[in-house]
Amino acid sequence: MAIRLFDTYLSEEDGEAYGFRTFHVYVCASILTFFSKQLKELEFQDMVLFIQHLPTSSWTDKEVSSILSQAFVYQSLFKGSPSHLK
Repeated sequence: MAIRLFDTYLSEEDGEAYGFRTFHVYVCASILTFFSKQLKELEFQDMVLFIQHLPTSSWTDKEVSSILSQAFVYQSLFKGSPSHLK
């Protein structure tokens, strides 16, 4: 599972709007979206603790694929935005 994630990171091209750093932002956004229901129900301090210890230990390839797919969608939608990652 982790190998798939890092393989995807490493396959991203380097460049102004591409690469590991940029794609990582989209992966993080996808993870926050995935857990949005739980996060909305928490107080700030509990939310920080939740994010520090995400319940991903039981994830399979299905969840990782879902996160990566959503990250690619975010990248295709927002990489050309005027304020992209500034």
